[in-house]
Amino acid sequence: MLGLMRRRLAPVVLIAVFALLAPRPLGSAARPHGAPRRCDVEAPADRAAKELARTASTTAETIAIDHGSSYAYTTLSRIREYAPSVPITRAQARKGGEGAWLLAAAGTANSYSVTAVAADGDGYVLDRLPEGEIVRRGAVCGRQVGW
Repeated sequence: MLGLMRRRLAPVVLIAVFALLAPRPLGSAARPHGAPRRCDVEAPADRAAKELARTASTTAETIAIDHGSSYAYTTLSRIREYAPSVPITRAQARKGGEGAWLLAAAGTANSYSVTAVAADGDGYVLDRLPEGEIVRRGAVCGRQVGW
């Protein structure tokens, strides 16, 4: 079962890692030219990304309730179907005035993972492990952090 979970979540994790390790911050155009990025202060976009990850997590729980307690139906498109206000592309995030979008969502029978990206390129992942434990991790200014 654990091997199946790893195979199903591996592509999602790879996409999330590549997005988090992008060479330039995704929102670099939003700062004035030459302005240094303040990594010691949580940006509004970071708060929006965390909130989005929590919303996606709650939506994954709802999806599981509707599908016999299985998280296997947790996908990006299914989350968007259940929560139409959740942006899943950068363009949707800009259009809705959000500072973040949901990059990835995937699940297995008893676990799921959702990844949200802030406009400044920081990423936040919320995982529900098979044992039921929730793990929150992020990449802020190139550093791994918990949240």
